[in-house]
Amino acid sequence: MKMKQTLLILLCLFTFAQTKSQSKSENDSLYIIALEKYTIEKDSFFMQFPKQPREKYETLYLEKPDFIDKLPETIRKHKLIIINSTNKDELYTKNGNSLVNLVIYPRIEKGMFKITVVPYIGSRDENRKILLELSDWTDVFFTYDCERNRWEYLKTESGGI
Repeated sequence: MKMKQTLLILLCLFTFAQTKSQSKSENDSLYIIALEKYTIEKDSFFMQFPKQPREKYETLYLEKPDFIDKLPETIRKHKLIIINSTNKDELYTKNGNSLVNLVIYPRIEKGMFKITVVPYIGSRDENRKILLELSDWTDVFFTYDCERNRWEYLKTESGGI
């Protein structure tokens, strides 16, 4: 059964790629949805635990992968700043050598497209080396509707150590 699901997804993806039925902006929208769902999870956490320091999480510092073309300046009232090799040092300096460094990991899992958003707690030591600590993550799942030629949001799951 798993093999059939995987083959179906691969067939849909291949068809999708061949017909170019989904533009780059539509592809980017999946990642925007994943970031929106991540902010909903974070905001919900801070509503449940209001004494937790939330300042580090107010701005989204994202290492933008090459497969994302364009992102908005804000996601659900959270300012979005792209981290790259030219501004990383400046951003850490501006934030007291510590910030929440978001990384996105996409993959196909059990017949679904899964986007994992990981907020690594980043800190820079006295040697200017950046250390990233993992504490939690948010998984956002999509299913592909072959008849409509589009990805549909399915669910969000959060996990942590």
